[in-house]
Amino acid sequence: MIKKIEGTSVSNGICWSQDNRTLYYIDSFLCHIKAFDYDLATGSISNERIVVEITEPNTLADGMCIDSEGMLWVAIWGGSCVNRYNPLNGACIGKIKINAPHVTSCAFGGKLMNQMLITTAKDGLIAKELKKYPHSGSLFMVKLKVTGLPTASYKQQ
Repeated sequence: MIKKIEGTSVSNGICWSQDNRTLYYIDSFLCHIKAFDYDLATGSISNERIVVEITEPNTLADGMCIDSEGMLWVAIWGGSCVNRYNPLNGACIGKIKINAPHVTSCAFGGKLMNQMLITTAKDGLIAKELKKYPHSGSLFMVKLKVTGLPTASYKQQ
């Protein structure tokens, strides 16, 4: 195992651009998404930069995936949503509202890769919040007009 990023707190979302030249990464407590140039042949990363700032108060970026248009979909813990970001300018260009405050991850699935699977948690919610959000801890599915990228298989070096 080789450490690639120093000083992390809570590593969460990670995905690659369609051409595998950019790695996107979330450390939840830093409130942004970083991009790195990625060398597929060696696994090396370079040119660290922030591409999205997470500005919603009392929220954290959690799991993440990428669509076929190169846009990032990010589960927002504390925000009851999955946001779609353009990594070229940092703009939030879409939002899927979820009836649960703690949205944990998202992934594309289905035969056409146009279904967004969204996980949520009920950890940390008090009884009053669980009554208001009884579907917390559930898996949600939303059909989208955009498709996701197929997941690459892990290959041990």
